[in-house]
Amino acid sequence: MFKGLKVSSTFKPPNSQTLKPSNLRTFKPPNLQTFELPNLSGADYIWPMEENKKILTFLLAGGVVLILLVALSSGAYQGGDTFQHFMIAKWAFNHPFLFLDHWGKPFFTAVIAPFAQWGYTAVKIENTILGLISAWYT
Repeated sequence: MFKGLKVSSTFKPPNSQTLKPSNLRTFKPPNLQTFELPNLSGADYIWPMEENKKILTFLLAGGVVLILLVALSSGAYQGGDTFQHFMIAKWAFNHPFLFLDHWGKPFFTAVIAPFAQWGYTAVKIENTILGLISAWYT
């Protein structure tokens, strides 16, 4: 069935060390490279400013442009659903059951409701800021 298959009773590693119970603790595999794990504690890991300076600059410049576009635009891209979500968030403090309304998306309503009191433009600016924060952390 297995013609030409040779089975060896002893294994010889490339550096000619024989594996025996007496030298298993001292056996070193060939070409094993050592490496150090990065330091994941402290402010260097949470806020590496030097490495991410270009990304942060791009996000801030893009954020300024987006907020200007939001402030200058008068409508919304999607129309009906967008305004419905805004109205649910705007009136959620007067009608608390709206915070749990399935159509209004309860988490979205809770986050947007304070800004909805200032109007539709404030909600668009707040959504832009949340999008930029999300982009920074991803």
